[in-house]
Amino acid sequence: MSCPKNTYLTTRINTIGYILGLFLILGILFYSLTSFTGNNLFGNLMTYVRDTSSDFFFPKTEKEILVENLDTKHGILEKFFSESAPKILESGNLSKKEKESLINAMSASIETSSTIKSLETITAGDKSITKTIIEKALNLLPQTAPPPDPIHIPPQCRLECSNQ
Repeated sequence: MSCPKNTYLTTRINTIGYILGLFLILGILFYSLTSFTGNNLFGNLMTYVRDTSSDFFFPKTEKEILVENLDTKHGILEKFFSESAPKILESGNLSKKEKESLINAMSASIETSSTIKSLETITAGDKSITKTIIEKALNLLPQTAPPPDPIHIPPQCRLECSNQ
């Protein structure tokens, strides 16, 4: 037994209506999550997923972990030298030699800070084996054509615009 065409057409129209309604509701839901909330819940979720997957596929190397730990420990020292050391120097309980050694330690801490920053940039430039393989594989894909060279007009030529 076949359905009459009028019933079949009505069923299809209703199904399309439900699907369009579903897309409309989902669109409004995601738009409201990204636009109306102050903290951008959907954007934060996507950032979290991207960062987690990046950490999973490209784990940190031992060098990167060591540099991060060194930076963390150095942050504690910087806090001591910026907050506590000046108060200790101002107190009258230190000898001249102790004050000089504390000042030398403060200057060494400042120099170490720049060294750690340069270490971070060097380790950020290092790539893991998987990252290198993926980048080389992606470079095998055909690239877009390079842009044309800029036009060079020789100095003896005059460029005139006519108002016709």
